[in-house]
Amino acid sequence: MPYVKEEIKQSLEPELKNLIDKLTPLLSSGIIVYVLYKIVKEVYGHSELGFDLMSEGNKVLDDASREYYRKVMAPYEDGKIEQNGNVEFYSPY
Repeated sequence: MPYVKEEIKQSLEPELKNLIDKLTPLLSSGIIVYVLYKIVKEVYGHSELGFDLMSEGNKVLDDASREYYRKVMAPYEDGKIEQNGNVEFYSPY
């Protein structure tokens, strides 16, 4: 994931915190998907940009998904493996 300069993060944080504060009590995946969709659509979803730039929207969502898995899900799963042991893998080879 490209890391964002501190001054840019600081300029975005107030609005992000406000949005997160509004979304958190709703706890709705559909609403989160809607918000992510709207952001990506408004930034990348204009046909006059051409396919390559519109395609960047998919790349952004994919990268965000991978970063979420890497930073949030993988450590959780690693902890559960330590707690409960790993699953056995079946391999016919």
